[in-house]
Amino acid sequence: MRAFFATLILLFSTVSFAQQSRLKVVPPEPPSLLKAYLLGIEARYEKTPDLDWADRRPLNIAFGFQKKQLDFLMEYASFNVNTGNASLSVDREHQEVVGWVRWHAYEHKWTKNRLSLYGGAGIGSYLEKVSTQDSLGNSYTADSDYKIMSALSLGAELQMPLSESFGFVGALEGRALIASDFEPNPTGSGVLRIGFFMNL
Repeated sequence: MRAFFATLILLFSTVSFAQQSRLKVVPPEPPSLLKAYLLGIEARYEKTPDLDWADRRPLNIAFGFQKKQLDFLMEYASFNVNTGNASLSVDREHQEVVGWVRWHAYEHKWTKNRLSLYGGAGIGSYLEKVSTQDSLGNSYTADSDYKIMSALSLGAELQMPLSESFGFVGALEGRALIASDFEPNPTGSGVLRIGFFMNL
């Protein structure tokens, strides 16, 4: 009888071990991230009224949150343009805020670093203020209403951890900025982002 029970116990143990060995090992879920891109070097190309190409260099900062492959980003950009001649000076101030949703479609890891390729879409608003002054000192300022803009992007991002919960992040992306009075529409743009991330 004892031999019978011992055989049963051995049989159940073998079956249980075989079932457990078939279970797939699930990799740990990547942590959610907070991102701060405090330095954004952007180049944007517009057409002037003379149909020449002009290079704009906006100040660009952004803050984001990433969970798995999905990334949410809020971006602020602004630039000033001074044009005119000896008789008339024109100062144009442009400001915009865009909310982005980005999907990190491909990811490559080596050591602790992570490189990803992503595509994104954004929507936001912008405001322009134009000030003119003539040679006699007369000035006039016109503020536009907030206007809607949208955008598309493709880019690559590199995350370099410095500790278990903190590290550097950098991204390089090309964008198409779309609005009714942009010239051209869409307007091409490229931005290099540098900042840091924090695990949640």
